[in-house]
Amino acid sequence: MFWRQKILVGLLLIFALGGKAEVLSPGKYPGVVLFDRWDSCILCGRGMLYVSEKVKETLRPYSGKSIWVGVQKIYQPHNPGPGRMDQLKYLGPAVGCNKDFPRSGIRMASYFVAAGQGEVRMTTEIRNVGPVPVKIFGGNLFITLLTKNPPLFRGMVVTDGLSHGVSGRYDYTKRETRRGRQGGYGIEYSWELDPECIVQHDFILKPKTNWDFKIKLKLPDGQYDFCCCYAPDVFSEETVVGNQVGFDIVDGKIISAHQTAGR
Repeated sequence: MFWRQKILVGLLLIFALGGKAEVLSPGKYPGVVLFDRWDSCILCGRGMLYVSEKVKETLRPYSGKSIWVGVQKIYQPHNPGPGRMDQLKYLGPAVGCNKDFPRSGIRMASYFVAAGQGEVRMTTEIRNVGPVPVKIFGGNLFITLLTKNPPLFRGMVVTDGLSHGVSGRYDYTKRETRRGRQGGYGIEYSWELDPECIVQHDFILKPKTNWDFKIKLKLPDGQYDFCCCYAPDVFSEETVVGNQVGFDIVDGKIISAHQTAGR
């Protein structure tokens, strides 16, 4: 049974990166620093990098900020699979250079719209609060869903914190990735975009307007932290991260929920 559990964990780790092969090595990485509800730390860019518990305090002053990190040591046991930064240093703020994407004008905010029987419906508003139109590429939109490690996963996940990611990088403009599922042996995570949510390849978001991204999550009992992200490029310095929405599911019902302010 233990080997089956290891296979399950491996599948979920691949799911967390959307099944894409990507060798992670020491170097410079940009992203937004996030601390989840269990105080685990990740660097969120076009992908997600765990930050080791041993070095996370280095990044605490930059929580919610877009920065450059110099990584001297990174742990990635599987490819495809996530990585954990074990040695790092802060290099400075990640200042965007893409004139076609003025990061300072984009805001994201997520909130519940309905829930029940392990089903969570989330809506994320992408707002252009700036003075100029911004081109948005649908394939660069992704969710970050973190969950507290169940006893089954202890010692078998890449992160050394209390949580791990179970969401993936998927191109929601494609029909085949508008819905999907992953898991086994009693643990299964699934998603489906709202039928009315059409994610175009690209579109113009005019000043003072917003666009809604709606997704339905079918989740097992557990504790979760959700946010929606947008990154024009892989590990992009232009990454925009929305607010975090935390919730618990017990016997298929939401028993508590809270959210941080929108960014």
